[in-house]
Amino acid sequence: MNNKPFISSEELDKIFDEGEEDIIEYLDFSTARRPGLEANKIAENYQETIQSTKKNSLIRSITILLLILSCISAIYTFFGLDSDLDREENTNNEYV
Repeated sequence: MNNKPFISSEELDKIFDEGEEDIIEYLDFSTARRPGLEANKIAENYQETIQSTKKNSLIRSITILLLILSCISAIYTFFGLDSDLDREENTNNEYV
């Protein structure tokens, strides 16, 4: 429980204006905050979100590319075109 004395704002103003008494004993710092720190936290979260989004986009692009390559490979295999590629590779290796 807070043991600080409770006074009205007018009384606090009067004590402050007179300057004879320290007003610290009347202030409650338990709920004090520093404006501006929340903005930094939001900025950090925003940067993390942007980086995460870029990473997810890159992974999605690579996944789509691998899917396309897999489909092309399946089409080549289905139509027997992969054997033609093997023959070309073998002929190229014979000349080396």
